[in-house]
Amino acid sequence: MKTTHVFSQAFAFYLTKAKEMRASDIHFCPRLLGGEVRFRVSGHLRSVQCIEDHLEWEDLLKEVKRRSGLAFQKGFAQDSRFSETATASDYRVSLVPVQMGSRESEQIVIRILPRESHFSIEKLGLPDDATSALKLALAANQGLIVVTGPTGSGKTVTLMSSLCAIECDKYSVLTLEDPVEYSLSGITQVQVSEKLSFAQGLRAFLRQDPDYILVGETRDPETATAVVQAANTGHVVLTTLHTNSAADAFSRFSQLGVEEFLVRENASFICAQRLIPRLCDSCKEFDEEGRRKLTVLMPKIFEVGEIGNDFPLHARGCVNCSGSGISGRQLVFEYIAPRRNLDGQKELISSPTLKQSAIALVQKGKIHADELIAML
Repeated sequence: MKTTHVFSQAFAFYLTKAKEMRASDIHFCPRLLGGEVRFRVSGHLRSVQCIEDHLEWEDLLKEVKRRSGLAFQKGFAQDSRFSETATASDYRVSLVPVQMGSRESEQIVIRILPRESHFSIEKLGLPDDATSALKLALAANQGLIVVTGPTGSGKTVTLMSSLCAIECDKYSVLTLEDPVEYSLSGITQVQVSEKLSFAQGLRAFLRQDPDYILVGETRDPETATAVVQAANTGHVVLTTLHTNSAADAFSRFSQLGVEEFLVRENASFICAQRLIPRLCDSCKEFDEEGRRKLTVLMPKIFEVGEIGNDFPLHARGCVNCSGSGISGRQLVFEYIAPRRNLDGQKELISSPTLKQSAIALVQKGKIHADELIAML
């Protein structure tokens, strides 16, 4: 029988290995005969270890629960946080009870959270013009900054990096989050709960004399109305929406009961983003199958004169990418921001769309053709 020390070493190994592989999450997934440990790397899950003895698996879960501060009782969902000095990382833990045949077990997912020092607008990988537009929006006296995209697209990192660009010694910065994932110095962060909704918290914030307000997500009419009103009354408000493009943010606010002209008048930066697996430079090669797909779906992509016929590419996998063909993730980005025309009137300008940006990345051999096709 394995000792507690063995499982402690195993857990420490998973944390260290996950950091080395730049994983974003560690999954402890129950299986009929035990369980499987998987890492999410560059957006995809990779199997790290399978344990085919359910008693050994349950002992490993007990160690994970002990180290992460979860209760040992089974049958209910749990959340916790912990930090590790050895890996210099913070972690957010989610546990849900599961039924594996006649056996009760649990699935635990650990999100690896970068420390505050990792947050910087310059590190986001935005196009230069987008970086300038975002900084200009943050420097304004008031306005609405909206980051859109699906779950896992990096919205939170964009928002946290934006907050870290604010001179917090000069300004009052308040956030409403669900949950509070990253602790930022000089910023007052509030956790949304059953007793405090986004809308309720935002109304209370307006009596706190803030300069900047972050609302983690705008998802109901009451919050949407309060967000736009706050942006219209001398505050810089940052929030997120679940839309497919930056332009869709206007219709989403309309669906939530806010007139589109009010959003357009107060918008200072609206963006949409995706994180797409980036091809490994060491094993990229011509992708004949990808070319056939693009020829059918997007024949005009091959009419660009400056681009040769040696695209699209795929990566077969090599030692440098652990056989995955993937090396990190590539940000695909679009934005809308205001400018003054020759008559001094405010107008909104748009960058190239997500689709246009993805086409350019396929042509440069940065991402696989299937990633572009998925966006069509």
